[in-house]
Amino acid sequence: ALHFSRLDVNGAPAGDTELVFEGAGVLAPQELVPHGDGFVLVYSHFDCEAGVEGVFYVLLDANGVRQGEPALLGEGFGPTSTLARSDRLLVAWTEQGGDFDTESIYRVIRIGAIGPTGERLGPTYTLQSPVVNEENVSPHFVVLGDDIGLFWSQGSVIYFCAGCFPDNHLEFAIFDGDDFTRTSAVLGVTSPTQFG
Repeated sequence: ALHFSRLDVNGAPAGDTELVFEGAGVLAPQELVPHGDGFVLVYSHFDCEAGVEGVFYVLLDANGVRQGEPALLGEGFGPTSTLARSDRLLVAWTEQGGDFDTESIYRVIRIGAIGPTGERLGPTYTLQSPVVNEENVSPHFVVLGDDIGLFWSQGSVIYFCAGCFPDNHLEFAIFDGDDFTRTSAVLGVTSPTQFG
């Protein structure tokens, strides 16, 4: 179950704890961000038996009371990154495709927007063309004036791990703050450490 609670300046609970959502499987809160007069909670939910797998969001009022039902952002998983732009909330997350059994997995970053009353705004955008055995994960927005910067981690998909080492490095690009159009080349940043 996911719960909401306010804390005082000393970190002690202040007020009632609200039940936001409960369900079978794994519920993983990703981000709680101010939005309008309340908050948006972004979370991942995986339930193999029910066939649920994705990144969801739900609106909360100022006291953490849920406003409506959770909505699906995409068939992905966390971590996510959010950025408030005027009355919109941009969200980036990772989506996976391919097949684990045939070792043909790929992972790409997607971006979508949430409106002031919780509505989805426009389509979602995929930042990379799918490449089998390549992962693009852990997006992170930064503000660059009217533009938006986005970091993410790119590397090889690891299928089985017994003391494995990732080969990931950082990627970075700049996007128009209004329509997500990429306005720069993608910059690859080599890790200063040996193993990603």
